Amino acid sequence: MMLKDLLLYVSPEDVSAAHAATRHAIKLARTYEAHLTAMILEVEIEAPVSLYRGGALLDLDPLRDSRHATAQQEAENFSGEAERAGIRFAVLQARSYAGDAGEVVAARARLHDLTILPAPGREPQDGLTIVEDCLFSSGRPVLLVPEPGAATPTDEVVIAWDGSAPAVRAMHDALPFLPGARRVTVITIGEEKTAPVDGSGHDLCAHLGRHGIEAGFRYFDSRGRATGEAIAEVARELGADLIVMGGFAHSRLRDFVLGGATRHILNATPMPVLLSH
Repeated sequence: MMLKDLLLYVSPEDVSAAHAATRHAIKLARTYEAHLTAMILEVEIEAPVSLYRGGALLDLDPLRDSRHATAQQEAENFSGEAERAGIRFAVLQARSYAGDAGEVVAARARLHDLTILPAPGREPQDGLTIVEDCLFSSGRPVLLVPEPGAATPTDEVVIAWDGSAPAVRAMHDALPFLPGARRVTVITIGEEKTAPVDGSGHDLCAHLGRHGIEAGFRYFDSRGRATGEAIAEVARELGADLIVMGGFAHSRLRDFVLGGATRHILNATPMPVLLSH
């Protein structure tokens, strides 16, 4: 995969988180000479029909106006940064209802090579829903950027490997990032998995070598930790500035239940994470 058409999601409701993702997206666009589209999504505010104040329906227009003004300001901020960086870019402003926001972003993500999203953190459910929809519905990889976060170089890459199809897809989606890395480490966490991994970590390193990428393999005991927690801790120990891993769900239904490792990384990623499903 070549990185030539990138999508950045910007939420006017979480401006501080958006800034770290914006800096990272602009850095990627400059590095790969890619086009970057910033999608600024305003979520429509709906008042319950039973919500009254003094016998009158609560007036939400001031809040809507405030969010619109914030979205306009974010569009201007992004355009200014993109122009100073000298990249090719576009700004797409859209609106949706809260329940549709994830699908609106995912539909746009299908038309791009990579979607850059602010990592949702531990609390914001809306941000988590958008990440889930992009990951499981777009068919394209997503890059989560935590806040605070600088536009760091991709020097130390950790690939979380368990031999599964999502892990394979994530590894191949990460290929554009790997040639410039100083070190690439394939890790397997010692936990019983449904997919066999015996020897496949070393085989993966050989496969990467045929792409001109030197990688080493290391096995880590989970020591009773949850897989996602272990991946994050190992990545920190190795000084990684990018984690590559497959995104898992425990259900094929639309209302899926995220796998534990994926949920931990989504909620508490210490560094940018590339996820594919």
